[in-house]
Amino acid sequence: MDIIKTENNKGVFMLKTILLSGLLSSILLLSGCGDDAGESRLETQQMLDDGDFTGVISKLELSASNDADYINLGSAYMGKAGLTITDILGAIVDGADDENSSDGFSAFVTAISDTSSSTALSDLDKSVSYFKKVVGNQCLNKLNKSSSTENVCLYLGLASTGSAAVVIDLIAGDIAAFSDDDTEDEKLVASTCAMSYAFKKIQPDNCKVVKQTDVLFTDLNSSYTPLLITVNNDSDFPQTEYHYLMNDSNRTVVTKGYCTNTNFKTRTDDYSVTTPYACPINETADATEFTTAGILVDVLNDGMDSIANSAGDDVQTDINEFKCDILDGNFNDYTCTITGNITEDSMITYLNDQN
Repeated sequence: MDIIKTENNKGVFMLKTILLSGLLSSILLLSGCGDDAGESRLETQQMLDDGDFTGVISKLELSASNDADYINLGSAYMGKAGLTITDILGAIVDGADDENSSDGFSAFVTAISDTSSSTALSDLDKSVSYFKKVVGNQCLNKLNKSSSTENVCLYLGLASTGSAAVVIDLIAGDIAAFSDDDTEDEKLVASTCAMSYAFKKIQPDNCKVVKQTDVLFTDLNSSYTPLLITVNNDSDFPQTEYHYLMNDSNRTVVTKGYCTNTNFKTRTDDYSVTTPYACPINETADATEFTTAGILVDVLNDGMDSIANSAGDDVQTDINEFKCDILDGNFNDYTCTITGNITEDSMITYLNDQN
């Protein structure tokens, strides 16, 4: 095996973490009962190594029944999302060290958006669900975890944290400007206005929000309230209109493109009278309904905690710095002046501050 040499201590730690995590999969892979099981698991490992993620999913999903299968499926769905453990760990370390950005988390988001696939959000959700079959809720506990459990928790935390970056990419207009303090992203402004309006039920200061008639998406058997938003500072005439969907829990759902409410095959990148609604990411009633706040608050908190409780000191420090960025604290000597979890209010404020 080639040895990667680096003068960066964090790079060394990252490599060691990757090797340890890979070792976990190998140990479980080779723990089958009998030659046939061992040969099958070696075949699965080779498919993962070759990047044949859909092949692993097709092979295991209908018959998975043990930790090795669940870990391999979790890894395959992470790979299908376009994000390997190397990608996400590298983005965390590089984001924290980015000298061109005053905000490490925004640099992390920008890096993840460059590699994630069009199905990344649903793939990462499935990845997390398979890793949870192995470790349950143990990842939120700092103490009393075996080394193998810690490794799976690291995978789980990386998939969860990656999900938040994917959502920000979806709600932003130009993700390349996300870490640029001098560039305003009108779509991101509109997205935070939609989140704020759904959460607080008051008109935000920087946008105009118009509630439209509720619409039933027949394949989902779910009704949503369309929100039509214009940004006050938009100098174009007419002003650009941004479309969102609010669910009955007063949260905006994650959407991609536009479609009719009766056929997801009409999904397109362009709004028109024939595709009049923002189009939900989930296309079936049994799929997870992703809400912007759910991913950016609940999933991100759990993901960051899982990494911090499972990784070594260097990566834990980087994750603490990311949370401090979002909470608008000062990060010095490995600690933040503000403590606590990310809330919907703090995330809305953070996203607004990126403009």
